[in-house]
Amino acid sequence: EIKGNEIKGNEIKGNEIKDVADAKKYNDLGISDTLSSNFEKAEKEFRESIKMDPNLAEPHGNLGILYLRIGKKNDAAEEILKAKELFKK
Repeated sequence: EIKGNEIKGNEIKGNEIKDVADAKKYNDLGISDTLSSNFEKAEKEFRESIKMDPNLAEPHGNLGILYLRIGKKNDAAEEILKAKELFKK
């Protein structure tokens, strides 16, 4: 049953859909900046993506890869494990 911006049963609200789309956009920006070696900006964008949707696996994995590239191995392992956990869901 659909009512306004809410879908009953799935409990998805209009603003949550926007947040997921925005989270994916920030993730994409982070990828682009990583490829351009703009690592500081990429980290901020991956973090913003995670803040918007903590259950989105991709930005965790991408942040982990970024951390590997800049030598933050412990942080990389943490993010990659988080991504792996989320991909299993």
